[in-house]
Amino acid sequence: MIWLFGASLLHLTYAARNELRSKSLLHFILIGMLINFVTVAVAYIPYTSLFGTIAQSWMEQISFIIVLFIAKKKFFPAMNSRVIDAYHLHNTNVYLQQKKLLKQYKLLVSFFLFTFELYIFKNIFFFNLYAIFQSICVNPCWFNVTYQIPMFTISESTNILLHKISAYFLIFGHIIDLIVYIDLILISLLFIYITSKRYLQRRYCDSKKDHYRYQVYSTRTTPLLSAAEKHY
Repeated sequence: MIWLFGASLLHLTYAARNELRSKSLLHFILIGMLINFVTVAVAYIPYTSLFGTIAQSWMEQISFIIVLFIAKKKFFPAMNSRVIDAYHLHNTNVYLQQKKLLKQYKLLVSFFLFTFELYIFKNIFFFNLYAIFQSICVNPCWFNVTYQIPMFTISESTNILLHKISAYFLIFGHIIDLIVYIDLILISLLFIYITSKRYLQRRYCDSKKDHYRYQVYSTRTTPLLSAAEKHY
């Protein structure tokens, strides 16, 4: 989702500059799919599952940094250039519309970036530590069998403490997941509301436009017909 969000920002950047770069977008999406496939595969292989999961969360953070760079250095400057062009080349209404659109995009993109970073933060700090502590407490011999790390044992009190800490990490992780899902649901509901509102407004304007055209047609033809009757 993070990488495809970056692809959407790239597409909007090219559209704001009246450019069509389908190959660049396709290459960007394919690179993200390839990286994601490799990291997921490493996370699901038993030999590298623990470290693959950690690497996957850090790869998400790298993807977020790339998307943040696209937003700050490409998308917002491209949208700001449209505002400047509207100020110099169009009327006040177009300029205000472009300025309002830029403000809405800043709010929406910032909200998305905050939501994604919150999810990544949960994976890096809470879920990764939970997985490490659980691996140490439940099956410490796994490290010896898998990586030939010398066997180690921990005291019962330490084991209980790590279990409690990992449980808190898991609870905090689920709370952050809940916040992220609520944010995405709110965005979806907002999109449905705006789409429905615009659809109803468009239908209302179309009906008013047809009614207006009928009135104009009638007022223009009636004097012509009366003039023709007088002439004959």
